[in-house]
Amino acid sequence: MKRTDIDANVLIAAFQGEGEVCQRALRVLDDPDRKFVVSDYLRLEVLPKPTFHKKREEIEFMQAVFERAEHLDTSPTLTGRAYYGLEI
Repeated sequence: MKRTDIDANVLIAAFQGEGEVCQRALRVLDDPDRKFVVSDYLRLEVLPKPTFHKKREEIEFMQAVFERAEHLDTSPTLTGRAYYGLEI
């Protein structure tokens, strides 16, 4: 199994993209030979905007990816400052 550090653009393309871009992103996410690696930094890239705009379906999509992935440790101080005021 390949450990894959997933980029925010893949998640955004999978949810918001159209046509071939969307299909390619979904193929990556659905690859059974990959184990995704994520961190709170990725959450900070993809969750604030849909949270602010109350896009529940997009939030649930992103969270489903995070739940299946391996989580890397980050700096609680740094992420705490970044999350300040956000209800993610």
